[in-house]
Amino acid sequence: MQAFNLLKRIAALCLFISLFLPLSQCTVQKESVSEQATHQLTEQTSASTSVQNIKYAYSADQQNMVVNVINVFAFIWPLLFSVIVLIHRQLEQALSVPITVIGLCLLSIFCLLRLSLFGELLVGAYLAWCSILAYFVISLCQFLQRVRNVWHLVPNNIH
Repeated sequence: MQAFNLLKRIAALCLFISLFLPLSQCTVQKESVSEQATHQLTEQTSASTSVQNIKYAYSADQQNMVVNVINVFAFIWPLLFSVIVLIHRQLEQALSVPITVIGLCLLSIFCLLRLSLFGELLVGAYLAWCSILAYFVISLCQFLQRVRNVWHLVPNNIH
């Protein structure tokens, strides 16, 4: 159990670190031949450089504040939860806690999918995906172990 908790803390820290790393790279759209010719004529007359059309996977300034807060929360909640469990050890024994953790893992997976789905994945996305999947699998294993322990406490002679 202690090894699982240590792995969860490491995964939580890695997920938090990935918040500050680039998740995905924007895709660059190549210009067609006719657009290039138009730009070359414009360049010759105005002596400016051509501009490529950049298509972003997502745009943070177009999202509302609640979505941005949820995205940040999806990266920091495991670390906050680990600190709370370190302070209050009895909280870890409640059976409802792993269910909540699994639900929050699914929220984080959804947010990470939304943030990194349409771009080319970078180091931050790989670190975030490995971290949240490890945290999810360990939490699921701990939950199933607790359910199994509770199930064995129930008398077998109930008809």
